[in-house]
Amino acid sequence: MSIKLKIVVTKERLRKYTSIDEMIALQSNDLRVVRDVIARFAVDENNEYYPVTEVDGEYGTDYIAHPTPLKIIGKLNTEKIEELMKSFMGNAEDAAIPPANASDSEGQSSQEPLPPPTG
Repeated sequence: MSIKLKIVVTKERLRKYTSIDEMIALQSNDLRVVRDVIARFAVDENNEYYPVTEVDGEYGTDYIAHPTPLKIIGKLNTEKIEELMKSFMGNAEDAAIPPANASDSEGQSSQEPLPPPTG
């Protein structure tokens, strides 16, 4: 059985649900953070984001992804998670950093879905 998961990265969602510490950990390939953050960008079969729970943490708000994408990503093999990480990071950079020739200061969002992992 092949389970498909679609990830959609937008600047708005990236800014709302990703901390600077998590972005640093993503660049360091911290797999637990990779799973937890990418799961916040998963959409269901109706292209609606899975809900993210906001919890008051010791130093601010913690964001907890829905269990379904967490489980799907958690079951990926290392080859698939590496592909997913590269694609996510590329889309996250595109969403977070405005293009050099962008006319507005907000830049543009990357709403291209990532290729669905199989496994």
